[in-house]
Amino acid sequence: MTTATTAAQPGVQRVLDAFAFTFPPIGIVVLVYAALGDPVFAINRFLGHRLYTRMRRGARRVYLGCNASLFAGLHASLLWGCWSRDDAAATCATRPMHARPCLVAASLVAVAQLAVVLADRIAVPLLSIEARGFAVGWRARVVEAAAVGVLWLALSEADASACALAAALSARRALGSVAGGRLVYGVMLLWKVAVLVRSWGVIAAAEEGACSEAQRRMAIATMGTVVVL
Repeated sequence: MTTATTAAQPGVQRVLDAFAFTFPPIGIVVLVYAALGDPVFAINRFLGHRLYTRMRRGARRVYLGCNASLFAGLHASLLWGCWSRDDAAATCATRPMHARPCLVAASLVAVAQLAVVLADRIAVPLLSIEARGFAVGWRARVVEAAAVGVLWLALSEADASACALAAALSARRALGSVAGGRLVYGVMLLWKVAVLVRSWGVIAAAEEGACSEAQRRMAIATMGTVVVL
């Protein structure tokens, strides 16, 4: 269980500052990612159809398996590093992102999520991937771009909502790589309810003065993001 305090250690603060410093360029990257249409990457789909069926199927299984292993491990480390029994008001006060295990896990999820959504622009059409959590179509790309942006911003502000959003993203990616649509939908529904309950608690605590307006805004942004995942 996290033992975060209100004061960040120098090393932790440097990581948080790095996320704050890189947020504008990362925002531009995800905007460009969402704006580039499928015709730009049509060559990947063409090459994918030219591959032998067994080769494409094997490469798809390897890609999905790597995603499942990576994000399952990150999800487990995130739950171990950030889990807390504190209520919303206490979470606003204790700043779990100031705990090294929690910050490392959430940071790795953010970086990995950014890397895989960019890799998906090549892998998804090339390998004909249609699994949940993999961006197929413009709406999915907009959702992925928004999720990465909100997660990066939450980390830059050391906000506890980064834990909830990172957990939802890693769970969806891990399950979507190996499980059927109904199972992923059911698990994600549970995560969405949990995130919505927590976010609503932060909003209510902000109205009572226990949480700041910045934390309230991040809770609203996180709530909106998980709804469309």
